[in-house]
Order: sequence, then structure tokens, then C-alpha cells
Amino acid sequence: MRLRPSFHHKNSENVLGHLLACFLALYLAALLRRKLSAAGVEAQWDEVMRDLSRLRAVTVKLDGERFPLRSPVRGCAGRVLQAVGVRPPALATPL
Repeated sequence: MRLRPSFHHKNSENVLGHLLACFLALYLAALLRRKLSAAGVEAQWDEVMRDLSRLRAVTVKLDGERFPLRSPVRGCAGRVLQAVGVRPPALATPL
């Protein structure tokens, strides 16, 4: 994980918020790596991030009915979701 200089000129709350976000991201990345390792998922970190970032969800309204739609789960994203106990919703279901 890379950190870059951040310039928060106005107040110290911005600096604290930035540090909190950085440490939270670091913690979540470490937790995800541990869960993947425990589940035996062997994937490169850039592959995990790429495949997870390809997941999309939208809600479509058709004839007064709403349908949540999601993109297909591709690459290692399915194994990653399974390792953390998340089951993706169906591709399309009425609400």
C-alpha cells in the first residue's frame, strides 16, 4: 500500500480524517489477506483488486417494478467473496 503526501492546510481534523482513512484501509487490506490465506485462496493482490473493482450493481425500474442487477462475478472475485462470507445477489431479481 502506498501513501502519498497529503496537504491539509485548513485544520487538523482533515489530517486526522486522512490518517484514519489510511489506517482503516491498511487494516482492511491486512484482514482480507488473512481471510484469503485461511481460505486457501492464492491470488495476486492486483488480481484481487481488479476483479473486485469490476463488480457493479444498479437498480432498474421497468413497468413500475424495480430490479437490482449486478455484473457477472469474474476471475477470483467469487473465491474472494466466498472467503469473507459474502454471497453475491442473483443477477436480476424483482424487489
